Amino acid sequence: CGRIMWLKTRVRYLLVCLVPFLCIFAVTLIQTNIVFALDGMINHTAVDFNTPNHRRHFHSIDHGDVCAKTSDDSEGCHDLIPDGSFNWDDNIEALINLIIFVGSVIGTLSTLFIYDFINMRFVFSVCIMFPGFLNVLTPTFAKKGGHVSVLIFRFFTGLYTSVLSPAVPMFIQTWFLSTEQYTMNVIVFLGVEVGRMFFVLSGDIITNPSLGWEFLFVMPGMLCVILGFIFFFLVTDDPLENTFISQEEKQIIAADKQWKYTINRVPPYTKTSTKLKINKYMSKIKLMKCASNRIETPWYDMVTDRNFLLSVLQFLSQSWVTPVMVLMIKKYLEEIHGYSIREAAFMVTIPTNLSQIVIGWVSGVLGDWTVKQQISPLLVRRAGALVCSLCALPFLILPFLPCEVVQYRTVVLGIQIFGSIKVFGNLAGYTSFRELSPTFNRQLFGVASLLSNTVPGIMVPVFMSAFKTSTRSSWTKNFLTNAFIMIIGNWIYAIFIRAEMATWDPKYIQETDTDPKRF
Repeated sequence: CGRIMWLKTRVRYLLVCLVPFLCIFAVTLIQTNIVFALDGMINHTAVDFNTPNHRRHFHSIDHGDVCAKTSDDSEGCHDLIPDGSFNWDDNIEALINLIIFVGSVIGTLSTLFIYDFINMRFVFSVCIMFPGFLNVLTPTFAKKGGHVSVLIFRFFTGLYTSVLSPAVPMFIQTWFLSTEQYTMNVIVFLGVEVGRMFFVLSGDIITNPSLGWEFLFVMPGMLCVILGFIFFFLVTDDPLENTFISQEEKQIIAADKQWKYTINRVPPYTKTSTKLKINKYMSKIKLMKCASNRIETPWYDMVTDRNFLLSVLQFLSQSWVTPVMVLMIKKYLEEIHGYSIREAAFMVTIPTNLSQIVIGWVSGVLGDWTVKQQISPLLVRRAGALVCSLCALPFLILPFLPCEVVQYRTVVLGIQIFGSIKVFGNLAGYTSFRELSPTFNRQLFGVASLLSNTVPGIMVPVFMSAFKTSTRSSWTKNFLTNAFIMIIGNWIYAIFIRAEMATWDPKYIQETDTDPKRF
């Protein structure tokens, strides 16, 4: 009986941990698939070797300053790159990779306002299903409309999926106890790492005649559509209005949040018709928010708050690691060290993402433990940022390693695994948003996401274009520039941050009120 009651009061783990985890997993697939699908879409021979019977080096590599060597340069050094059907040059390829971030800017801006008027559950579901549908259509439209069709679809994929991230912290903050939130945040966002791990199979999928690069769009797209429906059916903005969790669990949540809630005891042997249950469920579906429940957002106070700006800086520096570990490392290994697309895809997925799952879980459990032990939040924030800054060390070292050393796959594995300690940064800037303003956590995270989801994704390719990628010396400039950005941002946060609630947050104003209020 005790075991049944334990399970009965933890349905929230299934509804607002597992389901959002799967949603983030699927969304990561449609956000990232283009990076790997392009390997099978572009006709590299036609693009890189314009003169018939005279093949230049892949992407014009200068063989005087690379590690990949061939006995006859006229045959090229990257014959493991498959030829696709699209004759797109480097400029089009870069534009296709960048356009999703342009959409993300507009999408993230909309999150600053859209959730104030429209139900989060509805917005979240639509923003999973619609881009999923676009990805299902992408292969067909790409073959008919060329790169213009792909650019349009990728823009809207970025626009809609960027709306999702700010909602996740609010769902977790609302549904879970204060001693569970570190771990639950980590678990849900580990969907990103698991999603990227999928692309270790990209080489085999692209070269499989029955699947091809089209599969990288169709399968994730269909998964997003299905999960969007499931999310809308199961999850509500307010746990106390949810049909699928028990009154006992609602009481536990309400007690932690200091909300008023009374269990409504149903007389024994009372039966409720299916029609009545459906009507009750439908009555709780709300698409628009009640105007009386809206709280005006203090935008000026928010964006000029010193602790908020420091938290954004740390969050941005932490997010900078991802395009470096995926986009830069993949291209560096392929073009400078002659790794095949299968090997490069493996190196930027499995070791990185598996280690981030493990380290992320450890950091989440550690964070919840510090709450239970009442360890100083300021100490935790600073420690998280300083440990996160260490993830830049491998990128300071990698470009200086001899070619013979990088040829050992275990060396690259170690570099990627060490870089995964960036997830300790979740104990810093990400957590500071909730600490700074529990009421406006979503808005704070939305502004931070606007920068972290776009600036690194745009600037890393810009640096690659500015410094070039044809020689080891050019890659040294690339890696050093990005590594210093990661270090400086984390250290500035660690030195100047303060762990305190903002004076403009309504909860701070009502702190001494004895009557529990819900914000």
